[in-house]
Amino acid sequence: MQVMATTSKVCKIQRNIGQVTRCSNRAAEQVKSSTKRGNYNGFLNYVFKPFYNIVSRSWQIAEREFFYSLSNLCNLYGWRVPDTSKVSYPQNVMSAFEIVKDNCIERNLDCFIAMSGRSISIVTMKTFDIDCTLFYIPVRPVWLLLQNQPQNVLTEIWLEIFRYLYLIANVPFYREDSYLYRIYEILQNWILDDDDMQEEEYKKEQQETINTMQYAGDKLLVCLMEGFNAQKLQELLNQYLHLDCYDNDTEKIITDCLQLTKDYPNRSIYNNIINVESDTEQEDMIYIDNYLSFFWSSNDCLYDSFMEMINAELMEMTGQQEPITLQCFDKPQLMEQHDFDFEKRFFMLVHDISSVLHKLDNV
Repeated sequence: MQVMATTSKVCKIQRNIGQVTRCSNRAAEQVKSSTKRGNYNGFLNYVFKPFYNIVSRSWQIAEREFFYSLSNLCNLYGWRVPDTSKVSYPQNVMSAFEIVKDNCIERNLDCFIAMSGRSISIVTMKTFDIDCTLFYIPVRPVWLLLQNQPQNVLTEIWLEIFRYLYLIANVPFYREDSYLYRIYEILQNWILDDDDMQEEEYKKEQQETINTMQYAGDKLLVCLMEGFNAQKLQELLNQYLHLDCYDNDTEKIITDCLQLTKDYPNRSIYNNIINVESDTEQEDMIYIDNYLSFFWSSNDCLYDSFMEMINAELMEMTGQQEPITLQCFDKPQLMEQHDFDFEKRFFMLVHDISSVLHKLDNV
């Protein structure tokens, strides 16, 4: 696993990390992920098994259903249906499948033989590559705006965008049960357990930051619960265009957010995430709330320790939960259905939001 990097501040941390910066000598605790807020799609509930383990009414039916599915797949992509007339079942099925599997790989697709309802079918799968990036959204700059200019148009704009991310897109918040909640909790425990008297002033600064981060996060969370209003965001944009504080980057964020809500009004980032039940969760998997979340700040005394701890843990993982799309070939298909338009636009929006807020956080 490569080192992870935030969208707002790239942190290249080497693999030979020692103990977390300026924290105690305790060993790092394993932090479990939480996927409770997921809004999962039922269409992902295929049963993937080796062909010889799939139960069918008879081998003749299984063979017929497979080759019908194979024909549908080849017709969609203009491939020649593999000639397996010289071999019998089940070798003919496996031989044909290996050929189309190689064809799928050339198109950046995976494929499986699966049960779709009561029928056997080939299913293609495409994965949206997150590319070892942490999409962390800092909330401290918005909190400072809320404290200093509570009725300001810009403040209201950021709160409305946060409401979209939290309530509609389901981005985890660090003050709720989530991966980053537990990261901050462990950091706080390390600070409290540190007996180094020479670091007393720094320890005090860290604890004050923890207290502020918790208080501010809880207050912001109440604001986010008020509900997202796209019409209000549009009205705020119209006002913002005439303000002295106007800038192109913020206008683009607002317009991109509005367009995304128009094109995908109820779409959550979890829609194309496979549901992993709690009793089968893998300890070595990077889950979505590991790499997508609101967090406190990239400009405080906790950030370096925070990032080193996350990188040290996530580099040990061997897999990553990412958006996927599936297409079943149990019937003829008119077009490819592997569309990541929402994911591409959503993660770019989060990237842009993080970049602008990072600049505000470091003013």
